[in-house]
Amino acid sequence: VTDDDGATDDVPVTVTITGTNDAPVIDEGAGTLSGAVSENTEADTTLQDAVTGQVVFSDVDSGDTPEASASTAEADVTLAYTPDGGSETPTLPAGLVATAAELRAAFSITDPATGAWQYDASGLNLEALGSGDTIELTYTVVVTDDDGATDDVPVTVTITGTNDAPVIDEGAGTLSGAVSENTEADTT
Repeated sequence: VTDDDGATDDVPVTVTITGTNDAPVIDEGAGTLSGAVSENTEADTTLQDAVTGQVVFSDVDSGDTPEASASTAEADVTLAYTPDGGSETPTLPAGLVATAAELRAAFSITDPATGAWQYDASGLNLEALGSGDTIELTYTVVVTDDDGATDDVPVTVTITGTNDAPVIDEGAGTLSGAVSENTEADTT
């Protein structure tokens, strides 16, 4: 402080800035938040491909290392089956070998630090799906920082059935027979 005659006095002033935790932020426009899997045909002995994507996120707090996670528990995943031309139902089609639990469990976060995810249908038998039938699974990916702050986003995987040709079981039926010609006198 300076007076009119030029005399001065000073005192140190301390300003303290205290940071707060900012939650991680998911950039929905930059990530891949959906994927599609097609059932292979009966004649196609290769496995269904895995589909991959990424939940892109950031955290402005210096030193925070947020990570992505997702639950595959029944209560945490929405599963909807829609027959071709039908209405959505939570009941899977009769004959589907893959169970609802197996369908849900095929999803995983493959790299929590980058938000990379994968749906690996290679171990699923989906042959009972009809042409145009769909199973839609919606997972919630949660990004959590070091202080427990979160952001979340849905990731949806759609499985679509294909037309499988009918199969003749040659061993189960009679595929040959014998016919005898009747005699001229026999009219039956």
